[in-house]
Amino acid sequence: HQQHVRRERPCRQSVQEIAAAPASQLVAWSVRDGRLLRFAPEWPESSERVTFDACSGDYWVLDDLGYRVVRCLLDGGAMSTEHLDLAIARSGAPAVERGDLELVLERLSEAGLIQIAQACAS
Repeated sequence: HQQHVRRERPCRQSVQEIAAAPASQLVAWSVRDGRLLRFAPEWPESSERVTFDACSGDYWVLDDLGYRVVRCLLDGGAMSTEHLDLAIARSGAPAVERGDLELVLERLSEAGLIQIAQACAS
């Protein structure tokens, strides 16, 4: 299932600007609007996973962390970076460095899989 988050004003901030923002301007991430993401079966002896958009036919090969981020957003709806970090840890995955998670969020956003779901603070 995919949860859409109402956005009052689209964000035009970069991931770096968001990371530097005060905690009062927490940002939530979600699967990009209009995406209907599905996962191919796991490949034997590989940590990579193929995910595809059932609407457009686009597909991506994700590493384990990218897969876990997308899986968490599909299962739990919009989440802040902090909540994603906790959800990934609860899934039994190895600990993730904050910088690694932010890099994956940036790359998934640039690839068109996820988006900033919370309106920008003024």
